[in-house]
Amino acid sequence: MLVFDCRQSNGPPLAATVGRGHPSLYVIFDDIQHFVGGNAAEVEQITTTVPYQNYTTRHSEYVQWLNGLFHVASFWAVEHWRLQARRFAALAGVDAARKAGENGEAKVLELVLRLWEQRLVALDQAIELVCADYGLDVQAVRRFAEAECFEALAIDVARDDSYFEQTQAQLRGLLCLLEDNSLG
Repeated sequence: MLVFDCRQSNGPPLAATVGRGHPSLYVIFDDIQHFVGGNAAEVEQITTTVPYQNYTTRHSEYVQWLNGLFHVASFWAVEHWRLQARRFAALAGVDAARKAGENGEAKVLELVLRLWEQRLVALDQAIELVCADYGLDVQAVRRFAEAECFEALAIDVARDDSYFEQTQAQLRGLLCLLEDNSLG
């Protein structure tokens, strides 16, 4: 990693060093305008003075696959907690409306609450289906999100089909990256 040190020191005012604590690896820029201006000879001289480093890393396709999986889990986690927050807000609204004696408003908020629960059911079913199709561990996604399988307050909550289709398509779209970058 090339780190620029612009502090005044015993040497010229502008220097670059590779790594930390390696004064012997300083590369002096006599005239930064040559570097910025695209002077090929100057750039070549600087480049040849920077030492090579060898390192070990995971296979690049595996890293891309892991990044794709991270994006899927992140998407699901954000959606899960976004819907949960809306569900909790609706639940609090129902409680507040009932305490205030506004039964009409409570009924409307119960419908809103049911919508968020239907979407949470759909979100859970979408991730389960997509993970099964791609051979991924749905529990790993839930652990990443610090979430459990959603259980609605009412017994008969069916999923929101349009949200299910939309979410499934979004998850599959993210997983297309995994397929394109697969190791096999």
